[in-house]
Amino acid sequence: NVGLFYYQLILATVDISKNIFLLFFALNKMKREKLMGFVLSDVKISLKSFKGIFRFLITTNLHASVRLSITEIDVFLIGIFLSPANAGLYKIVKTIGGNLSRLTDPLYNAIYPDLSKAVSSKNVSEFNRLMIRPLPIIGAIVLLANIAFLLLGKSAIILALGPDFAGIFKPTLVYLVGVSIAMLTFSFHPALLALNKPEASFKILSVSVLAY
Repeated sequence: NVGLFYYQLILATVDISKNIFLLFFALNKMKREKLMGFVLSDVKISLKSFKGIFRFLITTNLHASVRLSITEIDVFLIGIFLSPANAGLYKIVKTIGGNLSRLTDPLYNAIYPDLSKAVSSKNVSEFNRLMIRPLPIIGAIVLLANIAFLLLGKSAIILALGPDFAGIFKPTLVYLVGVSIAMLTFSFHPALLALNKPEASFKILSVSVLAY
């Protein structure tokens, strides 16, 4: 009963607190590993030492901004062209699919440093191994999740949300196919970054967003 403004304020406070804690733990870990030297380094020297870092930072930030915008803009478009009620239903569909895609988030962050090491050492076999090794595990998870939702999803939606929401079952099935493809190709973006091709990844994302 606190009202929408305070509800949003609570969400923002929790999110900001989470990031502050993550930053604190990261800095603490770096201090213990004696990796804090970069804090005292001269930015100009770093830019000269790592050619292309400025271009890399700009492109990856643009990539993140476009990805962030597309996560919500489709909901607004459905609200405009169909109705706010349909936008709400679609938001539920995205939430169900998004919960599955979160499983690859830790892998996405973990694989990039290893891919970079493989590229810098010109170890092609290690690079290929890192790209291929997670696929059977992710494939099995994706397959089981889709089969489980196909068999039990409609009953679960009715149980959790009520019979009025049973209509989101089929759209969710379609959305889960897209999420499954994204999960199976999670290593493509970090691989392009490791190969120092952030522009290629950004172009692919931009074309995909426009098509979507």
